[in-house]
This record gives sequence, structure tokens and C-alpha cells, in this order.
Amino acid sequence: MVSKILSEKRLELMRAIKEHSDYNVSQLAKLLGRKQEAVSRDLSMLRRYGIVDIKRKEREAYPEVKPTHVMIEI
Repeated sequence: MVSKILSEKRLELMRAIKEHSDYNVSQLAKLLGRKQEAVSRDLSMLRRYGIVDIKRKEREAYPEVKPTHVMIEI
């Protein structure tokens, strides 16, 4: 389950959000060479699990990674 939520593409997206905190969704998609729709879908999933938050400024969406620690006990 964790690997579905935190796929390589989503981890790459979260790193980009941290490094480019002033980028909106369109800018992140361009930076990552992905379609905006795909980035938006990934952000929706990450938001559902409380990993990212979306701030809106006028018509633009600016994601931010929430400070989150995940611990998995086996």
C-alpha cells in the first residue's frame, strides 16, 4: 500500500515541491516533464493521505509538503 501512495513519481514530485516552494502545479508539471493532469492526480492522492496541502492564490494552486514522519513497524 505504501509503495502505491509513495511511488517514484510522487516522491519526485514531493522533492520538487520542497525545492521549488514558489512553483504552482503548472510549473511543477513543466519542471518534471509531466502532464499537468497527471501531477494534479498525484497531488489529489497525496492530499487525501495528508501528505501535501494545496494553497490557492487567485486561480493558481500551490502545493506544499506537510511536515510528516512515517514509521512502519514490521
